[in-house]
Amino acid sequence: MVARTRHGRMPVLSPAAAPRGWRWPVTGSLSLEDRVTALEDRFERLDGERRARLHTPAVDELLRLVADEFSIAPLDIRSHRRDIDTTAARWLVCWLARRLTAYSYPQIGRALGRDHTTIMSAVRKVDDRRASDPAYTRMTERLLDQARCLLADPEGLDG
Repeated sequence: MVARTRHGRMPVLSPAAAPRGWRWPVTGSLSLEDRVTALEDRFERLDGERRARLHTPAVDELLRLVADEFSIAPLDIRSHRRDIDTTAARWLVCWLARRLTAYSYPQIGRALGRDHTTIMSAVRKVDDRRASDPAYTRMTERLLDQARCLLADPEGLDG
């Protein structure tokens, strides 16, 4: 909410100015220290829930597998770099995750720091390239077999 003052418009930070249905996180006659502690606890709980939602071990394993194949650091695949090697590796991680896991497009997107529509586009691009490039199809089939073994045996590939 914005209130008029003699100096112009300025935001009002009071319970009366809060949007309808919104509650202040801490109410009552708590001391400042208690309010800070309550807010910190709330943020820690929210942060823990967020970390749990983002923890996708299968995508992490696929990311490492593809990074090894392309000789790229896994952090580069998660980064916002747009060079063709990094982008192609990222597309392949998306495709493998969609084929081998039960994760939805939004879950894969959160794991890679991307929007779900970007993941959908990546999967479509890999499918299109597989349809037109036999060498790429062989490479993706080999990675698909390795990924199946890796996800079935989380300790790693033997040999």
